[in-house]
Amino acid sequence: MLGEPVTLTLKPAPADSGIVFRRVDMAGAPEVKVCQENWADILPRCTSLRNGDTTVSSVEHILSALGGLGVDNATVELDASEPPGLEGSAAPYVKNIQAVGLVSQDAPRKFIEVTEPFALSAGDKQLVLLPADALEVTFVYAHPQTKPQTATFKITPESYASDIAPARSFCFKDEIEALQALGIGKGASYDNVVVINAAGESSTSLRFEDEFVRHKILDLIGDLYLAGHLPKAHVLAMRTGHMFHAEFVRALDEAGHLQQAPVQKPIEVMDIYEVLPHRHPMCMVDRVIEYESKKRAVGIKNVTYNEPIFEGHFPTRPVMPGVLQIEALAQLAAWLVLRDIGGTSVLETNIHPTAIISPKATLDEGVKIGPYSLVGEDVHIGRGTVIGPHVQIEKWTTIGEECKIYFGATIGNESKDLKYGGWRSYVKIGNRNILREYVSISRSSFEEEATIVGDNNLLMNWVNLAHDTIVGNRIIMANFVSLAGHVVIEDDVRLGAHAALHQYVRVGKMAMAGGFSKIVQDIPPFALSAGQPARVRTLNRIGIRTSRINPLSQLTPEALAALKKAFRILFRSGVPLKHAVARVRETLEPTPEVEYLLKFIETSKRGIGFSQPNRTPSG
Repeated sequence: MLGEPVTLTLKPAPADSGIVFRRVDMAGAPEVKVCQENWADILPRCTSLRNGDTTVSSVEHILSALGGLGVDNATVELDASEPPGLEGSAAPYVKNIQAVGLVSQDAPRKFIEVTEPFALSAGDKQLVLLPADALEVTFVYAHPQTKPQTATFKITPESYASDIAPARSFCFKDEIEALQALGIGKGASYDNVVVINAAGESSTSLRFEDEFVRHKILDLIGDLYLAGHLPKAHVLAMRTGHMFHAEFVRALDEAGHLQQAPVQKPIEVMDIYEVLPHRHPMCMVDRVIEYESKKRAVGIKNVTYNEPIFEGHFPTRPVMPGVLQIEALAQLAAWLVLRDIGGTSVLETNIHPTAIISPKATLDEGVKIGPYSLVGEDVHIGRGTVIGPHVQIEKWTTIGEECKIYFGATIGNESKDLKYGGWRSYVKIGNRNILREYVSISRSSFEEEATIVGDNNLLMNWVNLAHDTIVGNRIIMANFVSLAGHVVIEDDVRLGAHAALHQYVRVGKMAMAGGFSKIVQDIPPFALSAGQPARVRTLNRIGIRTSRINPLSQLTPEALAALKKAFRILFRSGVPLKHAVARVRETLEPTPEVEYLLKFIETSKRGIGFSQPNRTPSG
């Protein structure tokens, strides 16, 4: 997904240790175990894991290879945030694992077993487990640009290696630009991804006639391995993807099908103090001797014969007061719940008592929630973020670390697109963003897609971001800026007050639009635009020079001079834009900035708005 250089080493592991990723590029080589509790929504279109500050993404292919070959225990060492993409399938993993071989261990293999059908559905997506003696998968895949494909396979190490592992990742050509705008797919190429055009034709010869549905089965096996072991069942899947698979594994856990052994190592009182705000003598839990995450705990409260509470309850016959027994049970339950949401106490999260927080929301350390604010289900708010009063954060929203959201903002509200059918879609907001009063951000109109805001942005009062907008980094939008659906704003852009942007408009990096601009066509990078409709006026010299400190913003004098010449030819020469682009390439020495500008113009779908200069006879 991210295209980072990476070296991966697969090592043996003791029985019952499961699959563990070890990040050897980080201090202390922290580990992330493959289990349902460590699943995290980090990158779209892949499966990710998180343990504290340690993350690993795009794990589905190697997990599929391990599960398909029947590997129960292994340590996966890697020096980057994701395994290598290789040639887009699991076949290279299978080949290397088979080359070194497997050994049996002195422990019985575990499976997910059901005695009756277990199902989860949402819209046209459905996943079902039927009781069976071995793993069998039936998958139905359908997309408007391909013929429907259905396949059934009994999964054994031999059938997996020959029939499933070689199936490669695929995507549709009209998705590539959107994926790149999300900052993913940097490691993808025609060598490791099969690209399908609008006519349903693939970019390379297929390994199987039904390679697409086989790769969906590959992904499904890897995602089901989030449970720590695979099902002994007939799996029926229809139009499902990574996010739905993770929800299915969570549903299995909640239904009790993923039994975990209790943690037997006692939790001592000083560790309990890290979670609970209570202190002696009001802390009623001195030790936790066992617990199961999100299910149960067993604790101990130490008392002696001469406790002050026994003096009147009752002399010579001490009885622990019932009200304190109930308090001890409540504190133990609070410890179990707070531990599962990150080990932060209610005092540390500073949640106002009038705020309404869904029990399915996740708040990281140091989060503050103001009076009368609402946080919906499946919301994740990152460390140190401050939510002001009367803020509404609706379901399926992710907010990064150290953000500030002010009075009356509405984040994650339902898409206003009339085609939206209520399916699961997202708002994803990065780190260190400031959203001032009454900012509104809508979810995507498309299932499993997201409206995205990057890092270090300032959105002033009453800014509105409609469905499927993509906002980059270090952007400032003044009061009452309004973005229609599918607008893309690149990094270091400035939009003046009351600017309004039409659907599908793109604004290039380091561009600026003046206040009250009516923007119906694309604004090229580095441009200063204004008007109704907005037109390119000149190079945004001041904006480039005064952009916040950022290595990408520090243009050399030579780069700035080249941009000035390019702008003069493109927008002041009177030559049609297509010919002006060719003239720039012919007459100027190439620089990365100028080439970026030209490619932006050439790929513009809405066209570039600019005014031809006034002209007069030369004589």
